[in-house]
Amino acid sequence: MSELRDIFLRAHTVKVRESNKLRTQKSQKDQSDKWPEWVLMFDTETRTTVDQTIILLIWRLCKLVGDQYLCVREGIVCGEQLKKAELNTIGTFMKGALPGVEIKSFPPKMKLEVDPSLSAFMGKVFWPALRKGYLIVGFNLPFDLSRISRGWRRSRKRGFSLIMANRFWRQYGCTVPDPYRPEIRIEAKDARTAFISRGKTIVPAQWIKTGRFLDLSTLLFSLFDKHLSLNNWCKHFKIEGKLDHTPSGRVSLDEIAYCRQDVKATQSLLNMAKREFDLHPLPHLLPDKSYSPASIAKAYLREMNIIPPKEKFQVPDDVLGIAMQSFSAGRAECHIRRTKVSVMRLDFLSQYPTVNTLLGNWHVLTAESVTFEDATDEIRELLTRITLDDCFNPKLWPDFKFFALVRPDHDIFPVRAAYDLQQPDKLNIGVNFLTSAKPVWVAGPDVVSAIVLSGGKVPHIERAIRIRAHGKQKGMQPVNLLGKIRIDPYNDDGFQRIIEQRKANESDKVLKHALKIIANSGAYGLFVELNEQREYPPVKLEVFSGEHSHVQSARDIEVPGAWYFPPLASLITAGGRLLLSIAEACVTKAGGTYLMADTDSLCIVTSKKGGIVCGAIPTEGDSEMGTDAREFAKIPALSHRQVKQISKRFESLNPYSFGGTILKIEDINYVDSDPGKPLRTIYGFAISAKRYSLFRYARGALVIEDAKGHGLGYLMPPRVRKTEDDDWIKEAWGYVLQLAGIKSCGAPPEWLNRPAMMRIPVSSPAVLGRLKHFVKPFDFVLAPIVNDGLLDLDENSERPTLVTRFTKNSEDWMSAEYFNVRSGEKCRITLGDSQRADVVPVRSYGQILAQYLNNPESKFLGPSGKPCTSWTRGVLQRAHIIAGEHRYSGKEMRRKLEQGPIDHEVDYRCKMYGNGKVSADSETMQKLTGFSEREIARGTGLHRKVIRTIRHGGYVRRASLQSVLVFLCNRSRLVAVQPL
Repeated sequence: MSELRDIFLRAHTVKVRESNKLRTQKSQKDQSDKWPEWVLMFDTETRTTVDQTIILLIWRLCKLVGDQYLCVREGIVCGEQLKKAELNTIGTFMKGALPGVEIKSFPPKMKLEVDPSLSAFMGKVFWPALRKGYLIVGFNLPFDLSRISRGWRRSRKRGFSLIMANRFWRQYGCTVPDPYRPEIRIEAKDARTAFISRGKTIVPAQWIKTGRFLDLSTLLFSLFDKHLSLNNWCKHFKIEGKLDHTPSGRVSLDEIAYCRQDVKATQSLLNMAKREFDLHPLPHLLPDKSYSPASIAKAYLREMNIIPPKEKFQVPDDVLGIAMQSFSAGRAECHIRRTKVSVMRLDFLSQYPTVNTLLGNWHVLTAESVTFEDATDEIRELLTRITLDDCFNPKLWPDFKFFALVRPDHDIFPVRAAYDLQQPDKLNIGVNFLTSAKPVWVAGPDVVSAIVLSGGKVPHIERAIRIRAHGKQKGMQPVNLLGKIRIDPYNDDGFQRIIEQRKANESDKVLKHALKIIANSGAYGLFVELNEQREYPPVKLEVFSGEHSHVQSARDIEVPGAWYFPPLASLITAGGRLLLSIAEACVTKAGGTYLMADTDSLCIVTSKKGGIVCGAIPTEGDSEMGTDAREFAKIPALSHRQVKQISKRFESLNPYSFGGTILKIEDINYVDSDPGKPLRTIYGFAISAKRYSLFRYARGALVIEDAKGHGLGYLMPPRVRKTEDDDWIKEAWGYVLQLAGIKSCGAPPEWLNRPAMMRIPVSSPAVLGRLKHFVKPFDFVLAPIVNDGLLDLDENSERPTLVTRFTKNSEDWMSAEYFNVRSGEKCRITLGDSQRADVVPVRSYGQILAQYLNNPESKFLGPSGKPCTSWTRGVLQRAHIIAGEHRYSGKEMRRKLEQGPIDHEVDYRCKMYGNGKVSADSETMQKLTGFSEREIARGTGLHRKVIRTIRHGGYVRRASLQSVLVFLCNRSRLVAVQPL
């Protein structure tokens, strides 16, 4: 079945007046001390109301002695609007509390310092520390800074500018933000990480030192590539953590002791993080500038004196536009839907570092210069002789570093499109058949993939260019990773060296894990880093994508990171897809199939001896399967021996000195997950891309071994986690499998009838604007999924209507007091129907999971060749996409409000470039004659004047014409769009 779709192609953009400046701009090294002598850390306790007003603050001033920070002063600050009894409680605590001073002084400090107000604390402690360049430290620091602020403004970069002090201005007769005190600017990088900096004042001479702010949560994430709570980090390092106390929102002796212990734990955690950070010999990377594992990887590249590509190579913008048009992210798909099959999961060893090594990308990164030369004839000749066997020759892989202008004609390529016509603003990438009258640029490994997957069909190449590296950059120097692993950029392939040393140091778990983080973070993402920035006023933007270019006005632009270089990024992800394509081709050639693909892994349908496995037979109501249901449920399976042979075949592509295959049979496939024991039977069940689970049976009971919670990560855990590894997603999947008719002996989770709740961090002014006056910057609130029958999950997560105070105790959610952010009124929630305005029906976790099972894999077709629906089961087919208009887009973005362990979204929205008006073609206009204006208006919600314009061939907004296309599509009519 062929489907007409607009296809979306990535674009490279440049500010017109700064195109040259962006190329030559050098990064400035911060000359601040890596670890300053003094540190101020603090923690706040708040009311348990929605606005989380501060009730007290505990602070410590610490000095660097040797290699750790020791406490010199400690104090307590009274919040504002405290009751008399609460003030008395603080006084009682002061009588029996000795300061946690660790450096002796004379006279000795025998009491905690006390400040009666935040203003006193700011004047005595905070402002002097900031003026002298102390490091301001906290765990989740933006929240605590917001608690002590007096107000906020929207910053230029879509962040917050916190007003830390007010002053009565006699000239105006009112209180205004104090111009003599700097504001603190916080721009959220994502829901968990923020850039914190000090603002300016009208007396800059008094504020010579740069303000430095360190969020310990961010630093630890950059070191270990995971997010944990303060208490779990303390458990990780085996140090004293938080007290066993639930915050009450009132000043009590337990509350003060709880807050004080949090600050003490923060100090201990700072010393542990310092010890880990100092293992990296990176003198120019400051701890407060280490935002992610990529920060550390980039710092190592700088220590080698490798000049970033965009500074070193003079690559024309049109070439960068070619590379960006060919860029797509990793491949993720469901191939067998809603059918239980026995599987073996295999994954590629360090996929992106391996691809870099096979392609020889280190030579590009360290080259003195690069050129992009016409290689059309050479590439055509290469592609005519490429076979599946040739792809296992590592000497041939460097020849895949090219970009080809292809005119697709039923060729298999990654296609970015809005596959679900009901949601035209949500895009997806599917590896599908593509036909396009207009040629597109494709990365070399993707062209080879198309040949491999089609069994030898060579796409039509109109033009091809090859990237060539010339010479070696001068001035590079060796570096020692973690002070132990030497990398010489002249003699070593950095990507290869790290993986080899990771294997050689398997007994050292700390070193092995650190090398894994550096390898993965430095192997791909930094080459396609783009940061959003808002311009006032709008600027002229030059847009390049393949053969297309135009100039437009834009307010929101994408600023490339320091190591931005699209040719490498495009080749790396395409190389990863090529590895999966080779594995898929091997499986298909052996007569088998697979359950799903997920970036670097493939689940192959297997049984001990091979043959045919029978999946779950669909019910009579599943029209997708029709009368041939039993035939569709018969799925070919490879034997364990055949899968081992496929795995072994990838030994020839191993570029490392330790040998072995790069397509590993994962430990989960073995008894007790021990590769030294026999293989066991593992079953898989997939719903759509990144929504799958792997499980087994033990004494008749179903045991979830692995579960991917894509599409559930924005929800709060419905129960308190018992351990760090405790995951409610596995319990959720157990229930989903029961709903799918798969036998399970376990009882349904007891939390199914609790209201489904989202945790919303107020990390941007846009979010704060939606939540009105109920919250402050960087608050955390809870929002239930309103059951209004109109909005789907994604729409609800974008537009919450109810909020309540944040609490992890799900048993309190049902009885909590909620606020309607649109009306400002208080209300309650119910899981049933309600006729009362102050009682709002919401969805439960059980309802969410029932809906979760029906998420279609819309980018593929069902077994019968019809579009995949919620009820489709069995082996899916690739769709045939006929390209309509070529549209140009920026980076994939997520605008959700939630904070949670969101894993690699596959549906996303893009920034669009050059969105002009469109008109319907003659066929579309002819089809519209079969409906009255009233019918079309009811079906689309459009004004009759707009409908009349479309019917007469006039130009309208793209969204308006898309509504008409959906209207016609719902009535099984195929239409086309003619661009302006």
